[in-house]
Amino acid sequence: MEPLAPKGWKVITPDFLQQQKKDISDEEALKFFNGLQPNWALALSEHAPRRGVVAKLKNYLLGPGGAGGPLRGSLPSVTLLSGPSGEGKSTILRQTVAELLKAQPQIKVFWHDDLETELPMNFVEGLDSAGGPYLIVSDEADLIVQSLHKAAKWLHGANHGHVHFLLSVRSTSWIATNPERLRWRDFTTFNDKDFVVSGLTLEDARELVKAWRKMGDAGLCQLKDRTDDEAARTLVAEAAKVKPGAEGSFLGALLEIREGPEALRARVGALLAILRDREFKPGVSLADAFAYIAAPHDVGILVLTKPVLAQALGCTVQQVGTALLTPLGQEALIAAPGRFITTRHQKIAKAACELLREQFGADMDEVYVDLIRAATEIRQQGPLPEIKEWNRLPAIFAKKRPDFALRLIQAQRQAAPNDKFYLSKHSALLRGAGDKEGAARLFRSYRPLPHNDRAFFFEWASAEGEAGRDAIAAWLTAYSLADAGGRDTIDNTRAKQSLAGLGMAFLKLHEATGDHDYALALGAVGQLGPEIDPSDYKGLGFFQTHRDKAADAGVGKQPAAQAWQAIEHAIKKAWAAREEDLPDIPPASGFKYNQLLKLLGLPQVAPA
Repeated sequence: MEPLAPKGWKVITPDFLQQQKKDISDEEALKFFNGLQPNWALALSEHAPRRGVVAKLKNYLLGPGGAGGPLRGSLPSVTLLSGPSGEGKSTILRQTVAELLKAQPQIKVFWHDDLETELPMNFVEGLDSAGGPYLIVSDEADLIVQSLHKAAKWLHGANHGHVHFLLSVRSTSWIATNPERLRWRDFTTFNDKDFVVSGLTLEDARELVKAWRKMGDAGLCQLKDRTDDEAARTLVAEAAKVKPGAEGSFLGALLEIREGPEALRARVGALLAILRDREFKPGVSLADAFAYIAAPHDVGILVLTKPVLAQALGCTVQQVGTALLTPLGQEALIAAPGRFITTRHQKIAKAACELLREQFGADMDEVYVDLIRAATEIRQQGPLPEIKEWNRLPAIFAKKRPDFALRLIQAQRQAAPNDKFYLSKHSALLRGAGDKEGAARLFRSYRPLPHNDRAFFFEWASAEGEAGRDAIAAWLTAYSLADAGGRDTIDNTRAKQSLAGLGMAFLKLHEATGDHDYALALGAVGQLGPEIDPSDYKGLGFFQTHRDKAADAGVGKQPAAQAWQAIEHAIKKAWAAREEDLPDIPPASGFKYNQLLKLLGLPQVAPA
């Protein structure tokens, strides 16, 4: 007796596929080409041509003559169909299943029908070792990667090679699962290289044009006056404008060539008008909520998750799924609800953001502030792997809108007031905006001072140096290198960065005062710095520059011990010449540098 599908899964049989076949209206087909997620009826219809990768996948899984592929192997297999959003993976996956069952109806296929459910281990363990082959198929498989991994590992340990996995994922979502750490190849026949979908072949484009031609002018739109070959080549050329592996060259070409920017904008505007009249929650329309999906996508932030979206909108994760993503998906405005939430394509996001701002009165700046604050708040509560991407948001706006970039980093600092990382980023943005004093003031007002963060003192030194206080900059940089400057051990990176920064302070002090002691110290930094890591060619370049500048001042090579003495002497001289006092920082005369001396290969100083 064949096993029943667990909750959230569906058995796919030739009979099921036959039942799904129906006439698809041109209107429904056009929605599909404009980005609507496919169902079985659409994927199996003549409106959705079979792209070349479908046959390639089928032939790989079945092998030559249907007898030598992974489905007949002795190991469980994992075959990955991957690529950016908007490349047609969901359609390809359904069509591949159909082709497999057409070739070998005895294959038992279980389809992941409800993305909120996992793959139960008791179901996997109950698959008859004498039956099969069984094929477990999941679109947006990153959502259940842990249960898939556990199942595949168990199958290997139980010597069951009769269960196999066909998975579809967005490339970025798969990378986020850390596949190298999961070591799939240790216990499966694993293929994640051969079926990466990105772009459009000429043959696929010709099949698309044929499908559009059947719908007349409404299908061909801007291509209606071209021959099939001309239209296909135009499609391929448009898709090729997108860098391989970047988002949605396939759907992007369809939207750009079939409709053009103005028609796309009009269609998105009409959808927004409908969404404006539909409530997401009291006082918030679906159009208002959609702005929180379109905004990050428009600027290339593709890591919006349900928890961050729920936090920004002030609702539950469940509400995001049922009351927002479901209706937006029905309107072909968002991609399939996987780990990350995006619009169907950046072209849609851009058009939506412009319209929301210009015609619907949305405060898109406030949307970005809400989102970055939400992401930072969630990060304070626990791990958020995507926080690095959210941290890029102020920098995205820094060049053209520095005031708004500052507003974004201020929102992050309000959400994480004690996080020194955001303090440093805030300081850097202030310096970039020309407020050197404000950048230094951030560090001066931060209390209590950290005792385990050398980078904090180095960043503070950079701010003071840019504000023109080079003696203080030298003092603070020296403190970031001193044994007392932090409980943490100085690693090579910190040593190289701070030592190079110390050399820069010495250079500026020498230029300002003409004091030869600073030139000697500059040359000493350039001489000793490479000892930390002779293989770091970039770092060697910085230290070579210091040596060259010192040579211009008449400084040559010094014995190593003498070079170190020159550095220490210049640090103490800078402290004595400090522009202002910093009462919470110890005097440089008492600094010891045994950790740094060890990295430099120099004798350490015995404790007093």
